[in-house]
Amino acid sequence: EGSRAALVGYLGDPNDMAMTLLCCAPFTLQGVSSAKGWKRVLFIVLALLIVGGVLTTQSRGGILGTAGASYFIARDRIKSRAVIVAGMGVLIVTAAMAAGLSQRASGAVGHDEVDESAQGRLDAWDAGFRMVRAKPVFGVGFSRFADNYESYVVNPVIWGKHETHNMYIKCASETGLVGFAAFMALLGAALLSAWGARTRRSYTENTFYDIAARSQFTNLVAVGIAAFFLSACWSWFIYILAAQAAALGNIDAKRRAEVSP
Repeated sequence: EGSRAALVGYLGDPNDMAMTLLCCAPFTLQGVSSAKGWKRVLFIVLALLIVGGVLTTQSRGGILGTAGASYFIARDRIKSRAVIVAGMGVLIVTAAMAAGLSQRASGAVGHDEVDESAQGRLDAWDAGFRMVRAKPVFGVGFSRFADNYESYVVNPVIWGKHETHNMYIKCASETGLVGFAAFMALLGAALLSAWGARTRRSYTENTFYDIAARSQFTNLVAVGIAAFFLSACWSWFIYILAAQAAALGNIDAKRRAEVSP
């Protein structure tokens, strides 16, 4: 898509490709931080491939999601939050430059005016809020945002059917506060389960299990941040991660029960 990498089929959209890679990018970064010997070499290779893939999509949400996950991974090694935040700032700028966002064919950054891609998102978000205010209980209907877009948007930069490019606004506008509350409850439960597996897990001799347990929370954080720029609430990404978080939480609870007196 212009200067942005994508594949055929469902991943023909660079943003969907970035979201897919973010489901496991933090896992590889956690492996680089935690593994030793040949396993660390393996994770370095995987991280270069997968994080590099995120950069080639030139997805703003992908870069921010990777940075957000990296914050929690860095907390394992660096105690100063100020140092971590400063490092994240450098990481985001460096990643944006490496990804070539300033030359992005579908909407460049670094100009005096808001580019068409960014303005289109702002218009969509505003239309989504109008839908919520108009139909707060049940919304405009499942997967009906694009069909209702022109009825709620005001002087947009792009006419015609348009997506929200925001998972949370899409969910609230299409299913109302009822659906949004249920969706956020699912995300909250997944984050709590993943956080428990990350902080209270029982260590094993299986390095890959320990890395998976520590990284599931950061996987969710990465996708959750990127979802502010991607319409992902009805895609399989977030539900697979929630299921993995629940599974890891159950495994961890059973392991701790086995070793408890």
